Amino acid sequence: MRAITELDTRQFGNLAEVVYAHLQASIFNGTLQAGQPIRQEDIAFQLGISRVPVREALKWLESQGMAVFRPRCGYTVADLDVDDVRDIFDIRLMLEERGGYVAAEQRTDEDIAEVKATLLEMDDLSTPTQDNINRFSDANRRFHKRLFAASKRKHLCDTLDLFRDQVERLVRIDALTPGRLVEAQEEHHDIFLAFKDGDPWRLSKLCAAHCEHTRDRLIASLQQRQPSGTPKKAGAMAKAHSALKRLARKEGR
Repeated sequence: MRAITELDTRQFGNLAEVVYAHLQASIFNGTLQAGQPIRQEDIAFQLGISRVPVREALKWLESQGMAVFRPRCGYTVADLDVDDVRDIFDIRLMLEERGGYVAAEQRTDEDIAEVKATLLEMDDLSTPTQDNINRFSDANRRFHKRLFAASKRKHLCDTLDLFRDQVERLVRIDALTPGRLVEAQEEHHDIFLAFKDGDPWRLSKLCAAHCEHTRDRLIASLQQRQPSGTPKKAGAMAKAHSALKRLARKEGR
């Protein structure tokens, strides 16, 4: 983890936001593994800053369900088990189905052009090298984020970002499986065509199916890696349910 530069602060804003971006990236790319301690003093030393913005960034990570704080132990990277993944994706499925429907109704020519540009970028990254997977995963996040942004539903999009962040590291591990990127791109092209055509029903069903396929692959992968009876790690889903309740209150106003 490199020291923070002036360019970082201009790009992200205050120091806490820069630290958050660094830690989030480290979790996504596997540098920080599930259950691994995140020591404030180490992060502050590596980035060449005080502990204050690190502490603020860690609280933000905790609120997003990516870190867990335990008294006398400090922060660790949040772990996810099969039940967590199933729960997160069941909620994502409902939100993405609705988000896709509204996005198809509301999309503009500018939305279509920007989503298409990201789709073509991913086409060039379908060879599963580690560098390509990281770049593909970044573009994949932008593809879905931009697609749902066309719905103009801010609270729905913010909540989708929260759920997507919690499973991002698992999605990147899954992308290493041979043929996975090509399979995902086929689904992305179908999603884009429905989006471009402005077909709400088709897009909503394709978004839901894409979410289901990702969920089923991740669950199968976790079941192979985790022994039965593994204790459930609390924390991540509590944050997720809290965010969903906040969304429901905001949408109900």
